[in-house]
Amino acid sequence: MDATIRAKELLDRLSDSEHLIHDGTAIMLSGGVDSSLLLACYSSKLIPYSIGFPGSQDILMATRLCNDLGMKLKIIEATEETVKDAANHVLELDDGINFTELGFETTLFFALSSINEDFVMTGQGADEIFYGYSKFVDGREDSNSSSLKILMERTLPRENKISSALGKKLVLPYLMGEIPETFKSLSREDHIRNGVGKIIVREACRLKGLPSYIYQRPKKAAQYGTGFSRHLELDFRRRVSR
Repeated sequence: MDATIRAKELLDRLSDSEHLIHDGTAIMLSGGVDSSLLLACYSSKLIPYSIGFPGSQDILMATRLCNDLGMKLKIIEATEETVKDAANHVLELDDGINFTELGFETTLFFALSSINEDFVMTGQGADEIFYGYSKFVDGREDSNSSSLKILMERTLPRENKISSALGKKLVLPYLMGEIPETFKSLSREDHIRNGVGKIIVREACRLKGLPSYIYQRPKKAAQYGTGFSRHLELDFRRRVSR
């Protein structure tokens, strides 16, 4: 089955979950394919936020997208001290975290602690379900089963702990309804074409009329797109497990 048919199916499944989305839900918008597709699907219900250091790629891309869509974007700029403080809080919640995990969970903690709304949407789960990581594209892993196991048994419990500590409720459309079961068991070849992952999500973005700079944007992890990683490197790599 080609990517366009799969993408239409994904859009249908996202539409099925729209009644579960509260009006005034915040969305962490990076300008990547996952969060941009969610913004396009649920735009009337969402308040977009972009998080990062001034001039970071995520802020620049999210700003460009919201300008093109005629939407108001709320920008929360980080500083070295606020990032270190967020990282320390994450370590208090999970002292067994590794450095890669600390990077994206620090981004989440900082965002949730800065956003006013109680419900916060993220694109969590899309990389695992739709083969977004470089390890899938370059062949280091030919299946997403291990990544899905880590997501369900390690990442999501930790992120629920973080959100609960901050009095927030995470909204995760890619993990709602029939989406996980429908798409996670497709073959690697269904998700990767010509060395590019998440081809179904990218095609869904195109079908929703999003600009090509969104659906052609290379994958960039949250800690890199926001600029958080370089500020954590010297102070925290030695403190966490590998």
